[in-house]
Amino acid sequence: QLLVDTGMINSVLISCASSKTALALAFCLRMRDMRYVFGLTSKEHQEFARSTDLYHEVYTYDDIASLPNNHTVVYMDFKCDGELRQEITLRMGTNLMYNMVIGPAFFQKKMKDQVFEKRAREVLFDESTWRERRRMVAEVTKTGRNEKLVYSYKAFVERMKTFMKMRRIEGADALKAMYTRIYENSSDPGDVYMCSLQKEDTAVDEIWKD
Repeated sequence: QLLVDTGMINSVLISCASSKTALALAFCLRMRDMRYVFGLTSKEHQEFARSTDLYHEVYTYDDIASLPNNHTVVYMDFKCDGELRQEITLRMGTNLMYNMVIGPAFFQKKMKDQVFEKRAREVLFDESTWRERRRMVAEVTKTGRNEKLVYSYKAFVERMKTFMKMRRIEGADALKAMYTRIYENSSDPGDVYMCSLQKEDTAVDEIWKD
């Protein structure tokens, strides 16, 4: 809502483009007719992100120097990497409206040599503030956002069933192994995990399987 309502934004650049949250954001932006939605991801996940057809183009983290910079842009920083954010800021120049940093502070990677003013054009996404703002807006006026969310959520899930495999993970050892795969970037970006510390005899490995 913030991205669409903010004027003069022609494009949005999203890091961790193969992640589920990034894909959901790209889906919503395309539904709201954002002119350009670009993705940033690792080389290993580039083709997967492209295959979803949610981005106008998907680049790797090695392609920063060739990113299009002729449109006003907002950078959605799911990666929380200060050095990458600095490279993008320098590449986009005055066309960068702001960086929106999404994620807990302890996950954020700091930059080594900062060459521009501190927190230049940075907006920190705070979930509690966002929820309070949504509550206040709902009290003042009927926006229809909840109705739109119900529709967009179902539409997104139906679309992504083609690309996602939902898997059940049970037990502490399996959970640890799953986290290690994700952390090392060796997990298939199309896998969606439902996790439980308890093991169940009725569990199946894959859900949504024909």
